[in-house]
Amino acid sequence: MVILVAYIKHKETIKLPVTLKDDLWYLMIATLYLFFSSFKGYFGLFDGIILFGLYFVFVTHQYIETKRLQKDRKKHTEEISKNKWIKNVTFMVIGAIGVLLVAEPFVHVIIEISVETGVSAIILAVVISPIASEMPEKISAFRLASRSLKGAEIAVANFIGSKVQASTLLFGSIILLKIYLTEEVFDVSGTFILILFAVLTTLVGVWITYDLKLKLKEGFLVLLLYIISTVVIIVV
Repeated sequence: MVILVAYIKHKETIKLPVTLKDDLWYLMIATLYLFFSSFKGYFGLFDGIILFGLYFVFVTHQYIETKRLQKDRKKHTEEISKNKWIKNVTFMVIGAIGVLLVAEPFVHVIIEISVETGVSAIILAVVISPIASEMPEKISAFRLASRSLKGAEIAVANFIGSKVQASTLLFGSIILLKIYLTEEVFDVSGTFILILFAVLTTLVGVWITYDLKLKLKEGFLVLLLYIISTVVIIVV
């Protein structure tokens, strides 16, 4: 939808920076690791450590690259005032606290809706909850894309970074926490179809993004893939 909004608003394709290719490689590695590991029917301690570690390798790599780019572009870097910097950090902290406060009640509400409607909690978690839980990110992305192509570029970069984090740090943390609290591995045999479609959609996303140009037809392709995946998940 961001691709479509950017094209309708600016009549041009989104051109991404070459630095995003590194992010795409990390995303592809994490996705393929999850895919092949899921054939065991579970994720164990080793899987959690690998995913957790991959995220910190990713962050370290990003930090090194950022420092290098800042050095190369020092003369062209816009100075951010101290007050604006404090304001931005404050908003991030407030947002993080808000997420921590509402996360658990949000999960309980999903479970209650599942019980009342008879719809599987898994389906609600895959189809409905991301719309609500990621709404601020989606609204920001649409606003950025509608304002400028540079904004659309930032929105896509945010999506990719978020996906890398979810596939490594978040998933790895869940595996480790599950093992720590229950002393049992993370069983995925009942959700293999969900993992399969998550892998499929991610790899398609990497494929269309790797040339660093997001065309209108690719926006329609990804949107169609989302609709197909959602229908299959509901039916299965």
